[in-house]
Amino acid sequence: MANVSSSNGLEKYPKLRFPQFSNPYTQSVLGDVFEYERPDAYIVSSEQYSDIYPTPVLTANQAFILGYTNEEHGIYNKGEVILFDDFTCDTKFANFPFKVKSSAMKLLRTKNGLPISYAYELLRYINYKPEGHARHWISIMQPLEVWLPQIDEQEKVGEFLSKITEKIDKQKTLIEHLKKYKRGLLDAVFNQKIHVTKDNEEWQECRIGDILKILHGRDYKDYQAPDGEYPVLGTGGIIDHATKYLCDWACVLIGRKGTIDKPQYMDTPFWTVDTLFYSKPEAFHNPKFQYYLFQTINWKKYNEASGVPSQSSSTIEGISVYVPNLKTQETIARLFSNVDELIEKQTSILSQLQESKKGLLQQLFI
Repeated sequence: MANVSSSNGLEKYPKLRFPQFSNPYTQSVLGDVFEYERPDAYIVSSEQYSDIYPTPVLTANQAFILGYTNEEHGIYNKGEVILFDDFTCDTKFANFPFKVKSSAMKLLRTKNGLPISYAYELLRYINYKPEGHARHWISIMQPLEVWLPQIDEQEKVGEFLSKITEKIDKQKTLIEHLKKYKRGLLDAVFNQKIHVTKDNEEWQECRIGDILKILHGRDYKDYQAPDGEYPVLGTGGIIDHATKYLCDWACVLIGRKGTIDKPQYMDTPFWTVDTLFYSKPEAFHNPKFQYYLFQTINWKKYNEASGVPSQSSSTIEGISVYVPNLKTQETIARLFSNVDELIEKQTSILSQLQESKKGLLQQLFI
């Protein structure tokens, strides 16, 4: 690709393009790129979905495939199309027959033979962020000014970006498979369906309070410092930094209020706020094992509030669990640590691919 960039008000050129192209981009609007269709004729009648049914039911948001239906009428089968959520402005691409759940979208196809692969990436590059709860395609998106290359360059760019998107999608699928594998392995190990050591030792039933002590977080305002050495943790992770730490031993943490079902693990000094419990492992108990044990517990079952979810230290310490000896705990902790490291590595690769594509979009589009 060649680096080129210029604009004289009437003609514009991208920062990066394939060397065989040199013509300027021309001004247009999205309404000249896309024709839209309302999805009313394709809305599913029943939400009784099943994986054994043949036709996917789609949404334009992150979920994309909500389930599968056996309804035979009102199936969209007109080829490649973009699903545009009229309220969130989320987009999804589909090239297979489907039905939809809601009328709150537009089905977009390109006009005049423009390649839909390029048009789809153009929409994602625009990345319009809606303000308020209103429909956006007709009033906001259609009049939006865009700059377009000639069709043969659109085809080349669209094909190139589609290959990158395919790599990103494959990486996402790999990560989801790894997470699914981990969930299955957690179930198998902690329900003793498989053994990770040769001794086949029986696990002992006990209360969580027998293997660790639940401790309360505290206010950190007297030690707050953006450049502080120690992270301050909330139920969603690091929220600030402090000049002092509250805990300097390895332990599992769990939410007291708000997000109560997302265990965390720390093995470096930290401070935690009042909404997040930390813990002190008892002797001969591995804290990393406890972290993975906590991932197998249905914490929402122990919610004690009708509003914002919350749970008490006494409730947590009273939960019945099964644990093996220390040697087996350490083996299990290493096993799942290795799985987590693999997931983190693949997630890092995904982030790199996404950042690379973002950079290319900023240079290939105007």
